[in-house]
Amino acid sequence: MKQANYTALDYPVEIRRLPEEEGGGYLACIPVLGRWTVQAAGDTVEEALELLEEVKEAVFAHLREQGIAVPAPPPLEEL
Repeated sequence: MKQANYTALDYPVEIRRLPEEEGGGYLACIPVLGRWTVQAAGDTVEEALELLEEVKEAVFAHLREQGIAVPAPPPLEEL
């Protein structure tokens, strides 16, 4: 599979609600790509997921620029 196609693949996403003392809203991340590397926060789940896609694409572009292979998402049976 070509590296450019990874942005279209489905990676498992974790979403958690942020406490009000942390600003509220939601935090979304892709643990298999680095829980603290590929994450985004938003006021709604939808906003957090939209921003997460932007972060994922930026991380993939950076990896490609550095000549680093983009990790494939794990098979569904491993989740």
